[in-house]
Amino acid sequence: MFYRVTKLTVKPGTMKNIVDYLNKIEDRFIEFNGMVSVNCVQVSDTEGFAFSSWNTMEEAENAAELQSELMGGMKEWFAGPPERMVGELVWSWSPEEVAV
Repeated sequence: MFYRVTKLTVKPGTMKNIVDYLNKIEDRFIEFNGMVSVNCVQVSDTEGFAFSSWNTMEEAENAAELQSELMGGMKEWFAGPPERMVGELVWSWSPEEVAV
């Protein structure tokens, strides 16, 4: 499993606009071949991180163009360019993995 981590620097008070936009376009996310999930975490009034998980690195890399297109709809609320990183999952834990 691979993850794309995107750091978002946004204008103060605009995260709600971004969430509203994402809710409007969420049906487009099925166009991402190989995406398992995506989550956005707000860490301050001006920063957030998006975490998307992918079956393969190739699928994550191939999605860059569509991801840029969809993120372009949010650019008016960005205070700087998104910073993207892609990496392989090396450790994970969840309660579902624990034998009962």
